[in-house]
Amino acid sequence: MLSRYEKATSKLTVARLIHLCEVLDTSPMELLYPVAPHLFGETAQEAEMTKSIYDKLRTLYAPTLAAISNFIQHLKTKPDSIDESGNQDAARAAS
Repeated sequence: MLSRYEKATSKLTVARLIHLCEVLDTSPMELLYPVAPHLFGETAQEAEMTKSIYDKLRTLYAPTLAAISNFIQHLKTKPDSIDESGNQDAARAAS
């Protein structure tokens, strides 16, 4: 299966990436971070922090994740971010 991607005879689609992760018992983050850390932060330190937080979140129990999710909903985001409903956050809208 992997040889098709190694030899570039097949393109790696999102669906194939998910299947590959299932076969390898890993996550897309674990596959993508080593080759494209710039996708996870504006600086190397920010990318590493994002990965570290992600790794920790994967090990938490559901009630703990729910508590963290509730807490995160109240945090201020970057001015150019968009919330879950597709709206720009209040800081950007006010400017």
